[in-house]
Amino acid sequence: IKIGEITSLVVNDGGWCQATHQSLLAAMKELGIPEDNLKVVENVAEDQTSVINAYNALASEGVNLIIGASSGYATFLSDLAATNPDIVIAQQGDQVPNLIGYQIRNYEGMFLAGYACAIMSENDKLGFAGSMSEASVRAAINGFALGAKYANPNAKVQLVWANSWYDVDIETQSAKTLINQGIKYMGMEASSPAIPQTCQDNDAFCIGYNVDMKDLAPDAVLFSYLWNFTPIYKDIIDSVVNGTAD
Repeated sequence: IKIGEITSLVVNDGGWCQATHQSLLAAMKELGIPEDNLKVVENVAEDQTSVINAYNALASEGVNLIIGASSGYATFLSDLAATNPDIVIAQQGDQVPNLIGYQIRNYEGMFLAGYACAIMSENDKLGFAGSMSEASVRAAINGFALGAKYANPNAKVQLVWANSWYDVDIETQSAKTLINQGIKYMGMEASSPAIPQTCQDNDAFCIGYNVDMKDLAPDAVLFSYLWNFTPIYKDIIDSVVNGTAD
């Protein structure tokens, strides 16, 4: 089997793309599939032309499965799924013919993150630095807020948006905005090191996201929410190999 992967940034971005890529490599290793069987197209923008070009490039490599490693690709890959029945697409989101939809219940982990922050905080103010206003991000924010309320019914979560998946300057400002409002504990849904490092520089604390961010800011990161798609990717690859994918 040959596998294609489309990523919005580079696979060593220290965030989302790295988490999904490492999960895919781990799944391939457990299934005995060589890394050479993986073809990656990086820095693919979330627009129709870019996604179509990436899809066609992977199709020309003879891949049997394409992983769309960004929720922003969902609409475009859903349309492409029917064009080539020999290529199965796996993409976060709803399932359509020839496309396997998958997701992790991120709100469960974020509930625990909000709970922990509310317990640690000496006041009722908590913060959350969001990336893009997208369904899975909003689910994470709601999970964080519910966890905070479970620990402290008076907890209030102040939300700021970066409107970007990765922007060091904007994410730095997001953290500073929250800290300037007297917030010492915050959740995040971002990929760059900016928020943990800004928290460390200002005696604040945060939950790392995507990958283990403890090394980025050891005095600020309480713990990290990690994405591990390995079991899901193993099931998807098995279904493609066995001809049971639908």
